[in-house]
Amino acid sequence: MSISEKISQAAGKYFEIPDKLNAVAALLENEYGLRINFCRIFGKRWSYVAGDRQLEYAPIRRQLSPQYGIFYLESSQLTEGDRQTVLHALTQLLTEIDHA
Repeated sequence: MSISEKISQAAGKYFEIPDKLNAVAALLENEYGLRINFCRIFGKRWSYVAGDRQLEYAPIRRQLSPQYGIFYLESSQLTEGDRQTVLHALTQLLTEIDHA
């Protein structure tokens, strides 16, 4: 099963947005060592929605849709290609959530 399919399957098990995103964050940490927080964007302010509550510092911030972005720590378990696949899958998921 591809990374994109795993992300879609993890999110698809839940109805509420925080539950979907927490499931995806747990999947990414368990399988790929990627620690991530999902945030809702309000102008310059990024507000935590779901993800790793223990993540004290995440040096990488990336907006993935008009209303959502992520903070994350790089994982040595992910190749550059896999990281791009994860970011693309998350962009698709968050764009779908934006339009729901």
